[in-house]
Amino acid sequence: MPVPATKANELLKEVAAISTNVVIDEVRLQGILRDARGLMRADPAGAHAVQGIVAGVRGDAAGVKRHCEQALALDPRAEAWANYSTALAFVDENEAALVVAKKGMDAYPGDVRLVERAIEAALESGSFREGWRLCARGEGLASGPEFHLRDRLRDLAAAVEAGRMSEDGARGVIGVLTEVQRSAKAVTVGLEVRSDGEGSFLYDRYVRCSPVEASALNWRVAEELVDRDDLQEDPGRVLLVGLVGVVGGGSA
Repeated sequence: MPVPATKANELLKEVAAISTNVVIDEVRLQGILRDARGLMRADPAGAHAVQGIVAGVRGDAAGVKRHCEQALALDPRAEAWANYSTALAFVDENEAALVVAKKGMDAYPGDVRLVERAIEAALESGSFREGWRLCARGEGLASGPEFHLRDRLRDLAAAVEAGRMSEDGARGVIGVLTEVQRSAKAVTVGLEVRSDGEGSFLYDRYVRCSPVEASALNWRVAEELVDRDDLQEDPGRVLLVGLVGVVGGGSA
């Protein structure tokens, strides 16, 4: 593998590690951007890929699309599709992230990483039956541990099939959550979806804000949902959405 491509991969791994931190090291991100721009002549596709992922970590959706699409145009390999989908997930463009991952799968049908990314995007976007189908497809490719989201997607897909929840309703409540979160410029750190043991599912999105700020945002989400008659009547409300603030310790 050429040295420039190796350098871009190293930068991508470093950004991935930074993305999980509660507080983002902006000084280091600036250094990574400087290094990526230095690769523009030797490895322009890698340089744009790094800049696209950094844009995602910062919550810059326009930057994600601009750089990741340029990376794909220059070198449409499997990694570029996976990076684009991941960067879209950082900015909660989860339906678009699923579309991108599936396009990558069409081009690289044997790439397990793209299947895994598509499964994650399906869960994040509320496309539960699609995610369950992708799990089955992925297990036909992979040799090793089952996909870690398999059991959860099985339960969610079963709830949809049984009429206890609709995917349109699920996507609706996720959309309300995302709109409120974006209005506060709170960037996503992670997601946990689990059963509450009483027939509903908890969709907790971990975001970079304080628990107090997250609590206030959750009140706004509730107010928005109360005003949405279509979602009040839809069994999608079996999916209970909320934001969990991770800055400053604790949660809300």
